[in-house]
Amino acid sequence: MRQEIRSISRVLKEIQSDGFESLGFYGLTGRVAQVLGASGAAVLVIDPEDQNCVQARALLMDGQPINDFCYDCRNTPCEIVVGGRDCVVTHDVQRRFPKDRMLVDLGLSGYAGVPLRSPDGRIIGLIAAFFRKPVADGELILEILRTVASFVGSRLADRISR
Repeated sequence: MRQEIRSISRVLKEIQSDGFESLGFYGLTGRVAQVLGASGAAVLVIDPEDQNCVQARALLMDGQPINDFCYDCRNTPCEIVVGGRDCVVTHDVQRRFPKDRMLVDLGLSGYAGVPLRSPDGRIIGLIAAFFRKPVADGELILEILRTVASFVGSRLADRISR
């Protein structure tokens, strides 16, 4: 557990020293997936015109970007997260959220996500990790995502307000 936390701390330090602009959201998302051993990861923002939808700032599955992604998060684990709560499902995520076709389409078993907050505390999106195999330590994954979310929230808020 400590090794994973050190690993994500090292990645965040690299991102800060390399400059977030050079790595960007896709680079960060890829690093998060790698550290967590996830099949994919995403930085999603709430659509300002439809609070039930999230749009991908960066979404990777199996290391490949998925572009032009807009997702109705009702009846999904993302709905819990944009509602302000962390969410981790260590296995059988498809069974827990049977109306979420994307979980089936991607063959997912596990999910973890935490809200992204602007500096003033508003929820502006979420960061999530996706797993095709059951997750052994959901709380550790959430802790890592919380650490990343605190870093990403202000950077994302800067871009949304532009």
